[in-house]
Amino acid sequence: RLEVGLPFLRGAGIPLPAGLTLEQLAVLDGAVTARGSVTLEPLDYSALLEQAQQIQADFAAPAATSATVDTEGVVEEQPAGTSQGSLPRGV
Repeated sequence: RLEVGLPFLRGAGIPLPAGLTLEQLAVLDGAVTARGSVTLEPLDYSALLEQAQQIQADFAAPAATSATVDTEGVVEEQPAGTSQGSLPRGV
């Protein structure tokens, strides 16, 4: 835990990550100098690749679908007073 400041402010300390160790902290003319070490854990590249592939699959474009289009332009007559959401003929 890093605590900087006056003694009565000790409760306002900043917890350090497990892999970070500070050995010395100095402040001189407004400049902060820190000496310590960082421990880097090895990466599990196979798990990282698996996660990347899952994200890629989640955001991939959906598969193409086929649709049948009436190329003859046949319009069926609707009984008067009914509507199926299309424009009247000739419009």
